[in-house]
Order: sequence, then structure tokens, then C-alpha cells
Amino acid sequence: GGVAADRQNAAEMRRSGLVVWLRADPRTIAARIAADAGASGQRPALQPAADPLDEIRTVLETRTPAYEQAADLSIDTDPLSVDEICGRIAAWLATGTGDPASGRRPRSSLDKTKRFK
Repeated sequence: GGVAADRQNAAEMRRSGLVVWLRADPRTIAARIAADAGASGQRPALQPAADPLDEIRTVLETRTPAYEQAADLSIDTDPLSVDEICGRIAAWLATGTGDPASGRRPRSSLDKTKRFK
């Protein structure tokens, strides 16, 4: 969502724990929303009568800089299963690696990583 787009929210997220950004192509996001029966009719359009794919592209274009700034780790989820995504997050928490492209490692505070084990 847009929570990370607000600087105060992003700062609080980073202060409170580790932040993982699960990236996806706009087409993948649109397909996932369409396939989620629980989301049908529950997700309001940000722009009335907007094409969902155009809306997703616009929202991502606007929010990506904030997501990049807030994230400790970012993972391209397009080619991955839920289990693979979880495995990458677990590996990153355990070893500090999991998405070499992110260039970030878990913070050193054990208090912040204990809850993920």
C-alpha cells in the first residue's frame, strides 16, 4: 500500500523492524488481484473508472522511490512461488544475503530479528 509513501510512516517502519518490499511487474500485480477471489469488489480504484493496469503502473511510478527508500530488502516476486519468497526472506534474515541486488543487510539488533524465527 501507500503507507511507505509518507516519510513519517516509512521512518516508523524502519525504526520498528525490518522492511521487505515484494516487487512485481504491473501485469503480475493485476493478475494476482484478479485471481484473488477475496479481493474481488473489495479493492477500491484510486481513480474512478481507471484501467486497473494503468492505475497500477501510475501508483508504482509514484510510490517506487518511497518503497526503495523504506526497504531493507527488496525481492522481485514475479518468477517466485510463495515458498521461494519466504525462503529468500529467511535466508536474508539468517545470513544477510537473499537478494544481492538490494545491497542491504539485516540490521544488527537481535531484538528485531527474533520475532521472525
